[in-house]
Amino acid sequence: MWSDSIVEPLTTASTEDALYAGLLFGAIVGVVMLAVVIVLYVRRRFQSWDDREGSDFTLEKLRQLRDQGELTIAEYEALRRRVLATCKDYQSAPAEQTDNTRDRRG
Repeated sequence: MWSDSIVEPLTTASTEDALYAGLLFGAIVGVVMLAVVIVLYVRRRFQSWDDREGSDFTLEKLRQLRDQGELTIAEYEALRRRVLATCKDYQSAPAEQTDNTRDRRG
């Protein structure tokens, strides 16, 4: 009932569609993998920033960064509040805990 002239284009079209679908799927997987790599990189950068921040980060350094234009005023204010909160937490800690912390750092 079906002639070869009708069946042949359908077979060719489905092969092309399968190739297109495979390429599209590969492109989507590639974009997702690239996004994961970018997220992990950014996360690692911010995590290392947080680690560096605690040890020798002072208000004077914050002011210098702000004055040099490396921090915006909003970033400066947010970091300043964070440093001050850390200082308040450290001052309100019990004496025993403070002594142990100093021993580990020294």
